[in-house]
Amino acid sequence: MTKKDTAALLGCYMLWGFQPLYWGLIGDVGTMTVMPLRIVFAALFSVLILALQKRTAELKALFKDRKIMKFLLPAALFLLADWTVYIILVNSGHIIDVSLGYYINPLLLFLIGALIYREKCGAGHFIALAVAVMGVVVSAAAFGFGFKGGEIVPTMFIGAALGCTAGPLLGIPPQFAAAIALVAVFCGAVNCPIASIILSVELFGSGELLYFALACGISYMLSGYFGLYSSQKIMYSKTRAEFINRYAE
Repeated sequence: MTKKDTAALLGCYMLWGFQPLYWGLIGDVGTMTVMPLRIVFAALFSVLILALQKRTAELKALFKDRKIMKFLLPAALFLLADWTVYIILVNSGHIIDVSLGYYINPLLLFLIGALIYREKCGAGHFIALAVAVMGVVVSAAAFGFGFKGGEIVPTMFIGAALGCTAGPLLGIPPQFAAAIALVAVFCGAVNCPIASIILSVELFGSGELLYFALACGISYMLSGYFGLYSSQKIMYSKTRAEFINRYAE
């Protein structure tokens, strides 16, 4: 795998991780409306890319191949069900639960490949599997601590890990990126931008206050009306001058 492949892979996973923010912004639109639109626009965009690459003949040949379609159609139906359930759970405030489920999914695929399809596995594969299993166990234990820091500490850890990973790809020192992401993710989770800015000063000093404030503002706006605590009341709209007086989801 080349560096370009690795960067593309990390970029895809980062976009995947930020998707709940997007679904949260359009949470008022029903899932049964979002899914058909997503299917239609994804199909149009895919055909456009193939047309630009002059590969539409491959697409036509694929639809004519009954052997391949026999497998693709059931796979498409499973994918439809998967994404429908995913969007429903995200819009109902179960982002952490569904994220953990997706975290476990590659482990199951690894076991299916190794045990059922008898694919060859080297030492590197098992090391990666062990690290992933450890991550699932630690995350599940952290999320299960309840109301004694079980929400805040994992949130900060997720933010710091994201920043430390994405920072070098963006040309930002990993320590600084981890600090920015920690505060930003915390702000989006608790919907408290002022408290988050104060927290950033307490943890990291006031030297880069402007960057922390900017990150908190963007995170607060993009997090929609979701939060860790359903009893939290949001009085005003985040995107327009409007009194909404609603509880976080």
